[in-house]
Amino acid sequence: MIKEITQFVANKLTLTIGTDIYTGHRPLDSNDNCHCVMIRTPGESFHELPKFYNISVQILTRNAVYMDCHNAAWAIYEVLQGYNRENLPVVESGPAYEIFTITAIGVPAYIGQDDTLRFEYSANYIFRMNKI
Repeated sequence: MIKEITQFVANKLTLTIGTDIYTGHRPLDSNDNCHCVMIRTPGESFHELPKFYNISVQILTRNAVYMDCHNAAWAIYEVLQGYNRENLPVVESGPAYEIFTITAIGVPAYIGQDDTLRFEYSANYIFRMNKI
């Protein structure tokens, strides 16, 4: 489902997977200005509702210019925070998922510079969704 979430974010912000946004990790040769969608902590599942998931998603934003990084991270936040009731795009003939809500755990935060002095922001979201 991480590929579906990445495609959803890419579609909402007109980003290109493999160029502007990556799934799971950033390759060493990735662009200076990009995003990465990751599942870094366990989500929540429910015994009574086996197809319902609360997925914890981290989105890292990187940019060579501080304010561009800040603005790009906030653009994602403004699109995702409070979003509800839409199906995720189906990727590679995989299963379909419906988003109930997307909740930001907090606002995007500056986390410093990487090893080549590019600026980075991080934001974490809970995707509450159901496998259709």
